Amino acid sequence: MANPKHRRKHGMDRWDDSPPSACDRHAMPARRGAAAWVALLLAIGVCISFLTASGRRVWELSIFERPVKFTELYFLDASAMPINVVRGEAVQVRFEIVNHEEERKDYQYVISEQWERRSVKLRQAAAHLVNNGSGWQVAVPIRPSCTSHLCRIRVSLIGQPETIAFSVTLTSKRGMT
Repeated sequence: MANPKHRRKHGMDRWDDSPPSACDRHAMPARRGAAAWVALLLAIGVCISFLTASGRRVWELSIFERPVKFTELYFLDASAMPINVVRGEAVQVRFEIVNHEEERKDYQYVISEQWERRSVKLRQAAAHLVNNGSGWQVAVPIRPSCTSHLCRIRVSLIGQPETIAFSVTLTSKRGMT
């Protein structure tokens, strides 16, 4: 007969001295106890996280989806924007402002031209009230009057970080700079 401590340690404290099978209730009592402790500690941790303000904020951000507020500003048919313009001729600037701010918003745009790093000239400005989820399409003819041959035309929204721009080369006659 084997040592009783050795028999209990190896699960042989039953009457037939055979090792326990995998489906035996007494096969892994230590593992079940550890799993219960891990589950208990996890439940306590979750409860504590609900008690702190930062923990509630983390749960709120991870469970509930919050819509992102933003504004779109982009050129319409950007691939058709001119790259060469005869001095004095108009350039059609077409862009759209789309409101995703979850409320009606008054947008003001400014079209300006820039050359030689610092020279800026205001060309056009307007304002319009745009409903949430709606857009405002704008088409404005601009005659660039930059003094250098390279001119950058910029569209900006007042009070918003969005800005778009494109550059044109001004020529004196068609095809010549």
